[in-house]
Amino acid sequence: MIPSGNSIHVLQSDSLYVEINEIGAGLHRLYSKKTKTEYLWEQQASVFFPIVGQLKGDKYSYNGKSYHMPYNGFAANMPFVVSNPLNYQNALAFTLEDTPATRTIYPFSFALQVVFIVNWSQLEIAYQVINETNGPMYFSCGSYEGYTCPRLEGETLEDYYIEFNDEHDYESFTTAPGGLLTKSTYPVIENGKMLPLNHKLFENDSLVFIDIPSGNAVLGSRKSQAKIDIAYDPAPNLMVWTKKEDPFIGIGPSWGVSDFEDNDEDLTTKPGIILLEKGGVFIWKRFINIYE
Repeated sequence: MIPSGNSIHVLQSDSLYVEINEIGAGLHRLYSKKTKTEYLWEQQASVFFPIVGQLKGDKYSYNGKSYHMPYNGFAANMPFVVSNPLNYQNALAFTLEDTPATRTIYPFSFALQVVFIVNWSQLEIAYQVINETNGPMYFSCGSYEGYTCPRLEGETLEDYYIEFNDEHDYESFTTAPGGLLTKSTYPVIENGKMLPLNHKLFENDSLVFIDIPSGNAVLGSRKSQAKIDIAYDPAPNLMVWTKKEDPFIGIGPSWGVSDFEDNDEDLTTKPGIILLEKGGVFIWKRFINIYE
């Protein structure tokens, strides 16, 4: 364990300066030393666990019992234990384990570890979930970052785009009032991979891609060479959003999504839920590459 009177921990390379908050194990800063650019907007980053998105009625049921759970779960608001099990100068691990308080809303024993590794202009984030319950465990997980957009003076959101690595038909699910998903979809990209950004895209709410046929998304500007490549394969879902009054684009890959309006509240049938058997280990890695 790394003792700290400050909840913010630093990793850096010759190219990147990264801060991580031990409360929630979310990114706090993503800064390029080369161009003196802050890529993260106002510490907008979060880890989703043990659910992703909105629950119907803010509750779910398991083994005949009802539990209340906040939006995107509880991990983002909890203190993680910080360590360096890899003994790397440019790596830190953040670990969260179940407590009596978490078991009142999530009846499973678990260990969630988030490992950050900085290598030149790349940030690797690895997520590991261990089922320490005496039986099966059901969970979802994900994360997001809010990237400053536009970044440069004179730019607008309309100067930016997201480029996927596969040409395909991309459809977003519609979000109902209250945050639940409907079964209706609408086309976002037709037989292509380029998504020009504009505020009209988000009039309904977030773009919600389920079983997305692409393993990475590149956020770029037509007025700048700088790009952020977010690789999230094999996570099956991706959410993209912004707010008209705020200069950011949120990009959130995940294993799980909000409930649908007709969801039966059973945790075991929640969209995107993962079943992990006793003693099982789930591992997922993400990579954020800065090109300038």
